[in-house]
Amino acid sequence: MQNGKPETAEPFLLTILTEPGEKMSFYVLIPAYRPDDKLLCLLDSLHAAGLRKILIVDDGSGVSCESIFRTVRERWSHIAVLSHDVNRGKGDALKTGFRYLLEHADGVDGAVTADSDGQHTAEDILRIMAVMKNTPGTLVLGARSFDGKVPWRSRVGNRMTRFLIRLLYGLNIRDTQTGLRGIPLSMMSLFLEIPYHQYEFELDMLLLAASRHLNICEVPVRTIYIDNNASSHFHPFRDSLKIYSVLFRNLFSRR
Repeated sequence: MQNGKPETAEPFLLTILTEPGEKMSFYVLIPAYRPDDKLLCLLDSLHAAGLRKILIVDDGSGVSCESIFRTVRERWSHIAVLSHDVNRGKGDALKTGFRYLLEHADGVDGAVTADSDGQHTAEDILRIMAVMKNTPGTLVLGARSFDGKVPWRSRVGNRMTRFLIRLLYGLNIRDTQTGLRGIPLSMMSLFLEIPYHQYEFELDMLLLAASRHLNICEVPVRTIYIDNNASSHFHPFRDSLKIYSVLFRNLFSRR
């Protein structure tokens, strides 16, 4: 596995020249469950960076978040917002976004997925897009360094998953649970076949891509945790069990 190198990201990278006469275009796909003002701050930064192709999937956030999504629709008319009637899990929210892009986004080459809780910056999203431009057909992962003040559940969980993936599958992935990913449109149909619906979906994306011998690379990005990541909806025990069950289940089912 090759580690991508960070590149200088400028606003014009939304539509990036790859060859004379050929351009690549990417969406920002944001699965959102009970977001707060941090989502609005992210959208402000994306808008300031020149990013206009944005898709949000409201994963059944409920009436308490209606004002947030109403603000999104009123402030940014170009942003598409899809909604689940009930909470179905991050995996299903991503799948809804993939289906929309496959069916409606003509001329789009892929998407960068970003979380709604303030962990990801416009600069790093642009960096992922730049690497997607330079390595078409590659699954690009935004790899956090986990230096400094990192919540224990994130530090320990990533180390454990990283160890098991290397031990069981021979994959040397620095950040297995990153939500910042550059996903080519060509891979989205494949990922729709994954049967999982919640956080384990993102892990199985890596395992499925590796089993099909697809290219995967990592790009260093900033590690940002606000209020010790208190707004995260990841349940350390329950969701970790689901993730580890995916590891062992796939070890036998794909042999």
